[in-house]
Amino acid sequence: MDGPPYEGNTLFLDMDARKQLLAKGMSFQPDLVISNGDHIYWDMKTSKNKPFFDFYKENYWDPMGDELDLTVPMLDPENEETFLNVCNHQIAGLYGTTLRSTPSFFLTDDHDLFENDEFDDELATLPPDSYGINAGETTQFLYYPEFLPDKKMPYWLEGSGRTGRASGANMLNGTIRYGDLLEANLYECRRNVNYKEKHAKVVSESVERWLIDRSLDEDTRHYFQAPSLALCYTSGKLGDWYPDVLNGDDELTLDEPKPGWQHGWLAQHQRLTEALGSQKERTPVVVQGDLHACAVARMCQSEDIKYETPIEVILTGPLGTGDTGFPSSYRNTPASSSLLVDMDEKLEAVEKNGFTIIEITRDEMKFTLYTWRPHKNEPISNQIYRINNLEPTFCYIVPRQG
Repeated sequence: MDGPPYEGNTLFLDMDARKQLLAKGMSFQPDLVISNGDHIYWDMKTSKNKPFFDFYKENYWDPMGDELDLTVPMLDPENEETFLNVCNHQIAGLYGTTLRSTPSFFLTDDHDLFENDEFDDELATLPPDSYGINAGETTQFLYYPEFLPDKKMPYWLEGSGRTGRASGANMLNGTIRYGDLLEANLYECRRNVNYKEKHAKVVSESVERWLIDRSLDEDTRHYFQAPSLALCYTSGKLGDWYPDVLNGDDELTLDEPKPGWQHGWLAQHQRLTEALGSQKERTPVVVQGDLHACAVARMCQSEDIKYETPIEVILTGPLGTGDTGFPSSYRNTPASSSLLVDMDEKLEAVEKNGFTIIEITRDEMKFTLYTWRPHKNEPISNQIYRINNLEPTFCYIVPRQG
């Protein structure tokens, strides 16, 4: 959303700057586009518990219409005008017809369920309530395509079989496949998370089995996973794979319990990454968003698992984050590796907007990161000029093993 700054800090990147970043990325004429999570920011209950809510309501909520009624569907007459205004601005207002001739894959995350991922004595937002499910499914149905059918993806995975969707399509999990050159698995990590302590899972058992099977098949030259929940990195928030939490000095620690965090989440992380790291011919790669940063690293070990081949981890960069959305502002800490992870950092996490161009040949994958952030009170005309003249921040080549 566009709007005035709060105490001198922007909440979101100006829409014109977002459009220019998108245009800069599209100037490379990509064969396809992946947009990983948080297409919508319209948190309901978790906006109201923030100190800036009155400001936010006056400058962001009220211009879009009446407050959403969480007891009825999003397309009920009570909600329809506001809901469409919100989505039209944040999705259609950004992309317009830019992607009309480019295959596009949209992966959802917590804010697409109209809440932030939070847990405290007053509120727990995951798994999502019915209004979040309805909002997420309605947004997808109206604004971006489902994932295409894939013969090596079980038809019963979560997100499939929805009324009104194409046969075999999936709205949560999907595959990008280009002959025998590449397979990429994209999977949503918020919709089906549970709180069963040591038995808890972030993704369902069937999605886990699918990901492990695809990791071990090795029937393409290259393979990467694109989860909506970042691996390797953390900012101490609840919905990470890891138990790191911020102490009173705003430092990550494992010595204090993280409220709501489940041991089963890390156990599932270990199973998924062990399979990913055990590939014999392909280099394991994860391409992810979520943490509002740009970074490149190799995850060499997680707790007691030392990977046969280190996992290459790419944080691709956020398109629309404003000053307050970066972890060092909102959580008083930048994104960094979990204390359970042994990481070889190639590009230290930088809190900037940006995107990543991926080039794939038979023998390697090349990741080129473009990062940018506006200066304080910088005129939009100058922002657009600088975006137009962006040069790569970092280029990273991942060779195939075999």
